[in-house]
Amino acid sequence: MKTSSKHLSYGTLILISIIVILQVSVGFSGILLLPLSRFVYYGLTIGSEIPILVQMAVLSAAFLFISGLLKFSLPGLRLHLIQPADGSGIIYLAAQALGSLKSSTKTKSVLSQVPEKKPETEQGILMIASGSIMFANKAFFKMTGYQPLDIFGKDFASLLRPDSILNYTMLSRIPAEQIKHSQGIGIIAKNNKNIIAYSGASVGNEFNPDGINIFYVKLEETSGKVESSIESLFFDSIDNEENMHWIWDEKGIIYLNNSCRNNLPFSLGLILSKPGLMMKSVIKKDRDAIRLALKEYSVSGKFNRDICCQRENGELVYFRVSINARHENENSVLRNHAIAWDITEEKRSLLVAESAALEAEKANNHKTAFLANMSHEIRSPLNGIIGFSELLADKNLTEDERKRYLHIIQNNGNALISLLSGLIDISKLESGQLEITNRKFTPAVLLEELKHQFGNISDGNNNDVNIVFANTSSFQDQQIESDQNRLRQILVNLITNAIKFTSKGRIEIGADFSGKEMLFWVKDSGIGIPYENQQTIFERFRQVETPYSKPLLGFGLGLAISKALVELLGGHLWVESIPDLGSLFIFTIKTNIVSNTMETNQFKVANSSYPYDFKEHTILIAEDIDFSFLYIEAVLRRTGVKILWAQNGKEAIEHVKTNHDIALVLMDMHMPVMNGYEAAGIISSLKPGLPIIAQTAFVLPEDVKKCYSAGCTGYLSKPIRKEHLLNTLSEYFDKMEHPQEAIPLYRVNIG
Repeated sequence: MKTSSKHLSYGTLILISIIVILQVSVGFSGILLLPLSRFVYYGLTIGSEIPILVQMAVLSAAFLFISGLLKFSLPGLRLHLIQPADGSGIIYLAAQALGSLKSSTKTKSVLSQVPEKKPETEQGILMIASGSIMFANKAFFKMTGYQPLDIFGKDFASLLRPDSILNYTMLSRIPAEQIKHSQGIGIIAKNNKNIIAYSGASVGNEFNPDGINIFYVKLEETSGKVESSIESLFFDSIDNEENMHWIWDEKGIIYLNNSCRNNLPFSLGLILSKPGLMMKSVIKKDRDAIRLALKEYSVSGKFNRDICCQRENGELVYFRVSINARHENENSVLRNHAIAWDITEEKRSLLVAESAALEAEKANNHKTAFLANMSHEIRSPLNGIIGFSELLADKNLTEDERKRYLHIIQNNGNALISLLSGLIDISKLESGQLEITNRKFTPAVLLEELKHQFGNISDGNNNDVNIVFANTSSFQDQQIESDQNRLRQILVNLITNAIKFTSKGRIEIGADFSGKEMLFWVKDSGIGIPYENQQTIFERFRQVETPYSKPLLGFGLGLAISKALVELLGGHLWVESIPDLGSLFIFTIKTNIVSNTMETNQFKVANSSYPYDFKEHTILIAEDIDFSFLYIEAVLRRTGVKILWAQNGKEAIEHVKTNHDIALVLMDMHMPVMNGYEAAGIISSLKPGLPIIAQTAFVLPEDVKKCYSAGCTGYLSKPIRKEHLLNTLSEYFDKMEHPQEAIPLYRVNIG
């Protein structure tokens, strides 16, 4: 029959009954509680596999055997279990304690100060191991009012009166022959009685704080007036302080107050025998520094230091520690008194403040570097634009030179726009106002456009770089829904970045579908990125420089913007790189795959040789700067559209009033006499259905909202790109031919 929980409960009940009977018979309480707990534990863990009758027999026999040893211990037997060679065996000590109480005439007790005759009041017994209470007899519980669970396993010092802790710590320093004359130790009783404990050490009466010791306890009457020494008043005053106090001399620890004992994971008895345990609470990296500071204290007599400690649960706490040396009197031994107060909250606040200050300083350094570079980065393209524009005025230039200068001017203009656009995008990202506009487009067409844009980089320092676009035949006609302009911006940033750091070799750009996501990559054979910098490159105003890299252009915003845009498109951007071998930037975006064929005005083919035919429409261009008007007029010349020009807001209003053929207005928002905001408001009230497209160099979100609030139905940012202008007008004119569809609000990519 195996043990069930029911049978085990019956068995435990029987065992406890046996213990109670044995305790009554020997008149001793507590000594069997520890073995009881062990046997019950093993009974619960392994007893389920043992038949209950066998289990009961084995455990009962074990208890009977132990109780017999306790009651009938024979000193003549030299068994270590009963009486070890050093006279400190737990069973031997318990037997001796019991024997001293049961016998008053046969043998002399080993307990010091035991009366020659049996006392009128039964004496209490305490057994202490390494400073912790192991057991007590029932006389102790009756005398003090405690229950077993109140004291078993507790630090003995927690029961001592503050002024008695010093007597307890000094016991180990008293010669064996003087222990019987040592001062009693006051115990805090639950019933407030005056309880005194006396050392009853083992053979030789030697007290060992790290060993097993017996104390016997008496109830003593006190006179009406109790004299308190200055020292006892001192210990009473600091024992319950929140700050930690501890005192030591050249021989070791003398005193620890209640707060100090509670903060240390060791009993007082263990610390007395091994003072070095106190250093265990200090975090490892600071221990050598603390030891060195203590050596300096022994010479200078000064110690003020903040110390970081670690609790058992791993929590870090901070204490400010001050140590002073003092003598009780002229002839007394030097004592060191340490005081520690908790500064954890103060330290944490300081660490947070320091961390914030470091981050602020770090950010300030980045922005300072950004501002320092801004002048150079803006002036460099301006220098190219202005300088080569002046050279174009030379009539002796050859056609090839003229084309080359124009190409340089165009590249520098694009570089300047890219820098300014990066700053604007960062501003939008920080304010949370950057919007994503999802539209249908064909990724293969976008990659083809980028191929034409970056296919020829033979000029400059990239003679040995070959840019390759992966085959897109697997998704040649596939359409998706996403923000084409933002996707283009991400790819341009990554490709430009690859070109910047690749002086020779190969740059590969590719894309493919991965489930419901689309995957893009840009791989180069450039200088690579060290592992420790592979995350910092995505921070704003950060660039990774190496001794072998060429001087860097830009503000360090491209990758930061790209990462933010990828996340807005529902994807992730990461890098894999090996220094000197190259880098691979990969990102994904979420897509809505469209199955129908592409329909877009951007690539429609008209009957004429030019894809844009606006000859049946008339537009009004309100623009006060002549070369801006001339640029728009030149872009639209081949479309056949009829153009009217107004150089301020008032002229624009007059044109609208007098010419009913005007189908669309391109409105500059900043003009003399009357600005575009006011003119747009008046025109929209005169002809509510007339489309007004704002054109302005102010591109912040507040400026865009202001344009729409004034009555504009569309928006173009300066500088106006040729394709953007043509596509915008094409969409509006197509919608005019199909009035059942609402005219869209067209917003182009800024930059």
